[in-house]
Amino acid sequence: MKKNLFYLIAITLIACTEKQKSDSDFEKDFGMYTVLLNDIDYHAFYIEKQIEFELSNLNTPDSELQTVDSITKLYIANIDKILTEFQSDLLINDSTITDNQKILMSSDRVSEYFFKNDSVSSKGENFKKMTNEYSSELLKYVKYPIYQRRVIGGLKTDFIENRDNSKNERLSYIFYNTPLIGAITYLKLLKKNALEYEFQIVAKKTSCQHQL
Repeated sequence: MKKNLFYLIAITLIACTEKQKSDSDFEKDFGMYTVLLNDIDYHAFYIEKQIEFELSNLNTPDSELQTVDSITKLYIANIDKILTEFQSDLLINDSTITDNQKILMSSDRVSEYFFKNDSVSSKGENFKKMTNEYSSELLKYVKYPIYQRRVIGGLKTDFIENRDNSKNERLSYIFYNTPLIGAITYLKLLKKNALEYEFQIVAKKTSCQHQL
């Protein structure tokens, strides 16, 4: 099902080359999104395989690594639920190429999910909560300050500070009026980052075990 999205977006993009020149902006912008989605999915797949390999080669079971693996899988599963909802029209309905283009370019589904009457919706608050909880739990097992700063920065949900020192709600900055394909790309990036955080912890632990 995860691969179906990429293939469907790719087909939608390829079809654009047969259209008139007025659609060249769609081809250019969504061509880049398609490259990014492919790259993110590729790296996420192999990071996940690396984690599985390292965990399977532990000399003795490690409760900390099992916990990190469990909380990361839960966070990723929650993101997948959002992606499934976002992708439902693309994967379930027998849409035409033109319909899919409109869906991918539209920001309606994303804005309706994360916001209500110009405020963060209950689903948006749940997204922030699950991300904050994952960050807090993961930081218990991140030993080095440089890694801690990366996790904190990558999983922030509060505000984004502008050059003039004004602050914007981070969720609004990322998702408000964002086209569906942009939101899908961002959520997939969060998944890949979560796997990278876990791999750093797993790789450090397993290397220490192998040295014993």
